Amino acid sequence: MSSSHRWIGAVALTLGLAGSPAEAQFYGGGYWGGGMGVGSTPQGSMAAGAGMYAMGAGRYNVETAQANAINSSTAMMWNQYMYNSRVEAARIFHIKEAKLDAKQKGNYSAIQDRLRKNPTSVDIANGSALNVVLNDLDDPKLYKNSVYYGAKTKLGGELIRDIPFAYASEGISASVHQLTQAGAPKVLQRDEFGPDRASLKAIAAELRKEGEELGEHKPETIKKAKDQIMATKAKVESIYPQNSQERRDAMKYIKALYGLASMLETPAVNVLLAGVDKRPDANLGELIEFMTAYNLRFGAATSPRQQAVYRQLYTSLTKLRDEVIPAPGSAPPPAVAVSPDAPGAVFEGMNFNHAETKPPAPQPPR
Repeated sequence: MSSSHRWIGAVALTLGLAGSPAEAQFYGGGYWGGGMGVGSTPQGSMAAGAGMYAMGAGRYNVETAQANAINSSTAMMWNQYMYNSRVEAARIFHIKEAKLDAKQKGNYSAIQDRLRKNPTSVDIANGSALNVVLNDLDDPKLYKNSVYYGAKTKLGGELIRDIPFAYASEGISASVHQLTQAGAPKVLQRDEFGPDRASLKAIAAELRKEGEELGEHKPETIKKAKDQIMATKAKVESIYPQNSQERRDAMKYIKALYGLASMLETPAVNVLLAGVDKRPDANLGELIEFMTAYNLRFGAATSPRQQAVYRQLYTSLTKLRDEVIPAPGSAPPPAVAVSPDAPGAVFEGMNFNHAETKPPAPQPPR
């Protein structure tokens, strides 16, 4: 079975093609160990970040895909949305880095140019240079080629096991902030929802601040966000009749917020990596798929072994980028504009009963 079809069940749940229900189960056996179900289509298996949504929502055992599955064009829109979110998060991070770098004198463009074309050993060791290349390869216009040509470069599971992965949640919190600041749909503009809107905006701003300043999010802040979203949901159900257009419009917005909030919860990377050391054939294309699926990035290398792994990976990644992008070492085309309604389209078929399912305790690290 090809790696592009080995997928966590939540992709079938949220991103399966219409009319193609699929069994969707994840047993906590790890992405690499063969312990998960498969998506029914390549389009579903390439849905950026959807695996992380499954982990965040505790969706370890979903019996079937949701009836209101979305089509491949919506999956493509979501991939572009996720890519744009990551690019924006990287831009904010590097602007902040530029302000702290006296030598660059606040020059964001100079830092970007250095990371892309002539990174220092420190840039490679802290993961910044690798993440710039990964962002280039993750561009939806290039992604298929990145995975295809990357499959020709063997890495081995032992090397992948030693990568210090980090969860890239900043782009998600920026999306939550954007969704709340842009304004709730008309059906939630009634006076009764005024306190809910104000609370959601305040929590979203808090999440964005945590993402920008800490690079992660406090569990208590995420819980506060999800509790407020569920309280708003209960109020919607008490005001708008079941099956009414008003309730459907409100739920689409609420599900988008809840789905994104679920994606903020940091994955148990040790669980996801279970079995990878038994995969000597693991390749660079699979690594890119894995990191895209779970919204992972390269963290800082803190040991000599990790630094050696990063040097090898940087060479492989830049070689792949030069093969995939026509002008070697250059940036990919600018990000394509995408509707801010992408989360609404993706999570519209989400079932809150499944979202509230609690996962089993993570297996201990090796």
